[in-house]
Amino acid sequence: MSNFPQCPKCGSIHTYEDGNLYVCPECRQVLLIEDLCRQRGIRDKVELQLIAAEPGPMGVAGPAVSASVRGLLEARGIAYLPEHQVSGVDPVAKRLHFTNGVEASFDLLAFVPPHVAPSIVLRSGLAGDNGWMSADRNTLETKWPGVYALGDVVSFPLAMGKPLPRAGVFARAQAQVVARNIAAKRRGRAATARFDGHGMCFVETGGGKAGIGRGNFYAEPVPTVALHAPGRLGHFAKVLFEQQWLRGWACCAGISPRRSIARRGSAPTCRRRKRARRIGCGRRCRT
Repeated sequence: MSNFPQCPKCGSIHTYEDGNLYVCPECRQVLLIEDLCRQRGIRDKVELQLIAAEPGPMGVAGPAVSASVRGLLEARGIAYLPEHQVSGVDPVAKRLHFTNGVEASFDLLAFVPPHVAPSIVLRSGLAGDNGWMSADRNTLETKWPGVYALGDVVSFPLAMGKPLPRAGVFARAQAQVVARNIAAKRRGRAATARFDGHGMCFVETGGGKAGIGRGNFYAEPVPTVALHAPGRLGHFAKVLFEQQWLRGWACCAGISPRRSIARRGSAPTCRRRKRARRIGCGRRCRT
């Protein structure tokens, strides 16, 4: 974004999603780019297109959510070009080439490359023929005893034919299931924790607003996900969500929420245990 052209003579901006293995929907980026164009007073000079291999944006969330997101794009004057699989990019000529023979030019390309499992997983032999690990979608257990797979290394096919999105909110919930079951087994108890496919995501639309999608991605025949209309409350919820993560990481890393560095070997310097619990710190903190 720091290299975004400020010249009002710029012609077009293309954003593109590659294949159907997305980390996060690209529609949020193009909505933020559109908002930036408005802020700089060049929106009427810029053509924006979202080009994707999918029939509709955020199709993994179900047809209702996909239609709602497409409506958001069209309301902002952003064209959606479905079923265009990229075959090559010429950065010198600034041309996109697609498998259907179509070509397109661009001034600025926001490109999402293919998402693949980490190379260490591929080299280890843990991944299957599809390039991803396989595991029980509820317990995250693999065919190897004591080995679990979650987050960006595993593929969980949904009933609709698409994989579960590899998003942080799912990885966090999956990790909690694995941790609870490992702890239960070490205590000689039954491992009963299960990941049920529920999750949520924020759709930033610019202007200090964001939508919230929430639901059950394991539902059949299609995920039952509701997308709440973008608003300032959604953006505020996203900011709080980010702060919760950052504070939790900082506290567990030995950095106090006030950004002071704890003494080496000491516990995080939270002033109150209550506050530590509120920000998600699992370590003992000083009173």
